[in-house]
Amino acid sequence: MSTQMQQKSMKTIQRLKPFTQPFLSHWRSMSLGLLLGLMTVVAAVGLLSLSGWLISASAGAGLAMATALAFNYYLPGGGVRAFSLIRILGRYGERVVTHEATFRILTTLRVWFYRKIEPLAPAGLLKQQSGDLLSRIVSDIDTLDEAYLRIIGPFMIAMVLSFLLLFFLCFFSVQIAWSDFFTDGGEWFLCTFIG
Repeated sequence: MSTQMQQKSMKTIQRLKPFTQPFLSHWRSMSLGLLLGLMTVVAAVGLLSLSGWLISASAGAGLAMATALAFNYYLPGGGVRAFSLIRILGRYGERVVTHEATFRILTTLRVWFYRKIEPLAPAGLLKQQSGDLLSRIVSDIDTLDEAYLRIIGPFMIAMVLSFLLLFFLCFFSVQIAWSDFFTDGGEWFLCTFIG
């Protein structure tokens, strides 16, 4: 990498520094939102797995009268209900917490932006129409709103869930766990960086 490219990269990082500071100052609520999102996704995977097992086991138990009478469907049915309740409450909590964090970040960014633009007014902004300027300010800062809710949060949750799945599959077969990890990792790489 040439020194000119390194200097350009450093300048870009320096220009982005004021925009990353609000994210760092609200790391607790962002982390809680990520934890609730992870809990929701784990509950959804558990719900899908347990529901699938319950349906197939019920079908198998119904083949003979003795197995039909001995089959305990109360415990897995309670698990399905528990997973669905955790999923519902986790999703609600995740939405509340992440949106609260996002609104606080937007507030910080708007105050920062106003303090930077106020010394320019009115002489430095005479060339701009007031409606155009307001629209540009609001749309640029609202674009940062999407960064945490739609990019950073889901990406972090997917990464942690991948490692949890790897850890879980290691209890059954290390070879299957690693093959699944590399297969899913390859798909993730293709989707993220190429597609």
